[in-house]
Amino acid sequence: VRCDTGHPGYYLAPGSDTRYLCYGGYRYPKYPSATCTRCRSISNCETYSQCTGPSNSRCTKCQYDRGPGQKAYQLSSSRTSCTQLCSWRRDSKFCYPGMCEDNTPSSCRCAPGFSEDNCLTIDTGPVMHYCLGKLKRIVNGAEADTVEAPCTDDVASSFFSYTKMRPDVNSQVQLQATWETRFHGPSQTEYPRPYYIYSHSIGLISASMDWRHMRGNTRIRSGTIPCGSINADNPKSSMHSCTKTVTMTDTPQPGDSLYFTLKSLNGGYVRIKNYDRSSGYTVNPPVYFSGQELTRSAQFTFDPDPPYHCSVLSRCTYSILDRGSAVTRNGHITLRWPGWQDDVSGIVEYEYEVFLLVPHGEELQERDTAVTGAQVEPSVTEAHIALNETGVYSIVLTVEDSSGPDDGNFIIARRFLIFDNSSTVEVDTSGHFPLWVDSVAGNSTWQTNLQDSTGNGGKVQVKWLGHFFNRVHRDNKFLNRIRDHQPPIAIGYEELMGLPPNTRSREAIPNVNGIMMFQTDWAVDQQGGRTLVAPPGAWADVADFLTEQHDLDIPRQDGDTIKVWIRAFDVMGNVAEDNVTVHVDSSPPIVDDISLTRHEITGLAVHSSEDLFKMRVVFTAFDDHSGLHDIHWQLHDKKD
Repeated sequence: VRCDTGHPGYYLAPGSDTRYLCYGGYRYPKYPSATCTRCRSISNCETYSQCTGPSNSRCTKCQYDRGPGQKAYQLSSSRTSCTQLCSWRRDSKFCYPGMCEDNTPSSCRCAPGFSEDNCLTIDTGPVMHYCLGKLKRIVNGAEADTVEAPCTDDVASSFFSYTKMRPDVNSQVQLQATWETRFHGPSQTEYPRPYYIYSHSIGLISASMDWRHMRGNTRIRSGTIPCGSINADNPKSSMHSCTKTVTMTDTPQPGDSLYFTLKSLNGGYVRIKNYDRSSGYTVNPPVYFSGQELTRSAQFTFDPDPPYHCSVLSRCTYSILDRGSAVTRNGHITLRWPGWQDDVSGIVEYEYEVFLLVPHGEELQERDTAVTGAQVEPSVTEAHIALNETGVYSIVLTVEDSSGPDDGNFIIARRFLIFDNSSTVEVDTSGHFPLWVDSVAGNSTWQTNLQDSTGNGGKVQVKWLGHFFNRVHRDNKFLNRIRDHQPPIAIGYEELMGLPPNTRSREAIPNVNGIMMFQTDWAVDQQGGRTLVAPPGAWADVADFLTEQHDLDIPRQDGDTIKVWIRAFDVMGNVAEDNVTVHVDSSPPIVDDISLTRHEITGLAVHSSEDLFKMRVVFTAFDDHSGLHDIHWQLHDKKD
């Protein structure tokens, strides 16, 4: 007769006939009045043996015991408890990849790089073995320009590049990325599968390239390109290689940016054998890992235009390149160049170079090697240089932006200066190049025409061809035209026109023998020039100074002495002076008192007398102004 149904068993209650025990929930029907009381249950025990009191239950088999090595619970040696083991059960842990060190869920230790419940969280991302982005300009199907963005290293995870590439309607722009990543789980040798793991796979489960074309804050176009057939049910533990290319349908403009982000995600699954049935097992649906995503990003920004100076756009009053005075005796020069800008990539470097100019034919050009120079950071806009050699100098400033990766866009500015602390203006002393008054006859010092106070009469014409010169400037062609720079300099960034003292430009400075200005002054006296010891100070510029002559209106009369002073200036302001003196005599000599004399008797007349055959001709000749130079006489027979 059943005492009661079920487990864990029963014992005979006190007051009953103790000779009859209850076994396994039954009592003898001979004593129907005997009562069997239930023993204490044991958690997760499936079958019990008889018990003789309320606390001496004994388990003979724990639940989900499918034989040796396939148990969800472990029966204790005293058979009083069933301890939960790592197993397939949902209320337990399968702990993989990992190990249950003493076979209990609390002893689960995940493999390195894995954590959380059942080791299903991957803590480390994939490994990037190779990553390279390329920006290409395609013309007629061929690659014309390429800019690369290396992105393998983590430090380059946000690579930023400016490019000089200038797309147009006749070309296409392509963005291409190639990357190789890998992730694999722990070794099965080190972490073998427990009996309840049917299968597992860990590796890369997705890869893709995100891209976008931006114009300022406006998204022009964007997209995502997946790579490969991998997924959480089909992870790839070997190297995963991917190359993706997208062609821009909108032509990038200066300042536009193209971005790409490469992604690789790890993950995988574990499939568990389910032993809930009394025999055999089923396979549970896969349980998926929570993985980590590896990303590498790069940006290409289009900057095809060089830097510029704010003054070219009338945005400032700074000088493009200030070198101080264009003509100087001081060799200590301060260079300044504030006001340079680049709206996209910014200025990365300034380079200044100072060249001595040397003759090349009839022009000046930079000598091959710079006298001095340096490359400086964009925060530096000033430099100090020292010139030691007299000469004409070219100062070349190169301004470069950040649109590399090699040389960026650059623009060149150039200024010139003359440094001379030693040369002088000289006067010819050889006699080959005299100063003379050309309005007198021959080499005379006498002016033979007059001029009244109203300007009626001839001019005094003074000439000095080759008489004044600056030997250094003349021989080294300091004032000649300056040649074009190579590469050419953009309009507005060097001075094509302009003359000292304002500037020294590429334009030739008009000069004759290194002299660029003549002045004249004059004075007159009636004392043979004895009072003409210094110029009066009424200097007048010679308008057509290249002819080296000056026609002067000087009122004069017979007996005057005229002194003309000439002074010559070079570009440095050096001056040399010389003068020439002429006397004025426009009247002829006077011959008077002509008579015949014989034996001291004058005033004779000859009337066919032989006695008067020998006589003297007596006369008076004089010139009050210039005197007599010589006398000529002739005797004529007037018989006929």
